[in-house]
Amino acid sequence: MRSLFLLSLFCFAQPCHADSTGVWLGTVQWTFDGEGPDCDAQMAFRENAGEIVALEGYVDCGIVTLETPPLTLKKLGAKLTLDGTVVGDWSENSAHWKVPYSDTVSIETKITITPDGMMDYEDIWTGSEGLIYRISGQLRRQ
Repeated sequence: MRSLFLLSLFCFAQPCHADSTGVWLGTVQWTFDGEGPDCDAQMAFRENAGEIVALEGYVDCGIVTLETPPLTLKKLGAKLTLDGTVVGDWSENSAHWKVPYSDTVSIETKITITPDGMMDYEDIWTGSEGLIYRISGQLRRQ
């Protein structure tokens, strides 16, 4: 009973939520036209009261590799902004944003920290013709 009280005290003394901070490893599926290989993935995030920073990431499928550049999203209430423009939203255990990759391609990213401490990760790449590919899977914090 005492430990339950201490846990409650700890949670009320500071925000109790599962943030994305850390290095995350796992397997994702990189699909194109509904099919695709399983790939190794590593993502690194830093999250605090004011921002979510995607520090780095890569997806390695053996014959093709994707590296993602750093991205800093500012928290403005429940919204996420990039260079002053609202690009998504966030809550205690999840974040969702959509940013341009080029003039014709955008990347929509969704992350959710599950109750068991895993990260559900999804990137949806779309272009002027529609869906290009989807990268999705579950990652574990290292």
